[in-house]
Amino acid sequence: MEAFDALPGARFLCTQHVLGHSEGKTVEIQFELYATTRAPGEAAEWYARAHGIALDAGKQSVTVAVEQKRLSVAPASAPHPDCGVGPRPEERTLIVVSTMWSRPGGPSPPPDRGVN
Repeated sequence: MEAFDALPGARFLCTQHVLGHSEGKTVEIQFELYATTRAPGEAAEWYARAHGIALDAGKQSVTVAVEQKRLSVAPASAPHPDCGVGPRPEERTLIVVSTMWSRPGGPSPPPDRGVN
């Protein structure tokens, strides 16, 4: 079962697997980047409602964590992972789905996308 449903109309941009550091350990991060023409607040509200999170009125971003997966919604102008494929000018919102695990001995990366 996937952790997150796809926001209707969101467009898959790219996926990337990177190495990083967290709490003094080497970690692997796999992320997928999606874009949508929906307003950031509308997309944030959609995911907040789907996961039972109360979102303050006017809020433009949300982060949802389910097990090892994390989904973040933010305006396209906000800092985000770069994988060489950007949103189109009309796409105002980005969605990042990521999974992080420690090396070695951590779980294997997921074989498929993080959203349905």
